[in-house]
Amino acid sequence: MRYCPDCGDPHECAAENERDDAKTKIRLAEIDASKEIRIAELRAGETETEAAAAVDIAAAEAVIDAAGAEGKAEGMETVIDAAVGAPPDAEADPVIVEVPGGDSGADPGPEAAAPKRAGGGITTAESRPKPFTVTGQ
Repeated sequence: MRYCPDCGDPHECAAENERDDAKTKIRLAEIDASKEIRIAELRAGETETEAAAAVDIAAAEAVIDAAGAEGKAEGMETVIDAAVGAPPDAEADPVIVEVPGGDSGADPGPEAAAPKRAGGGITTAESRPKPFTVTGQ
């Protein structure tokens, strides 16, 4: 039992009870606000953690992609080298191929390399090919 602040007698005072209820409601509101603030702080921390994790994941994926590309390039080089074969040795003796038919091996000169045209290299209307035409359709 409490003592009334107004009269000093030990009894329940309605005014005192209302004041205690108001204090309790204020304290509950403070606790609720504190709870909401703490939840917001935790969620913000989660967001920062998630962002940092996303950056770490992106960096790891970039390293993996670069290593994969490097491996593909090395694989392509290996396949190309296997298909082409080893480059010829620069100090090796040249291979001479003999052509059957009595070729003397002498240089024939520039005349043999270029084919001659009819008329001494001058193109005339008669030496040009005739256009192809389709008839009967």
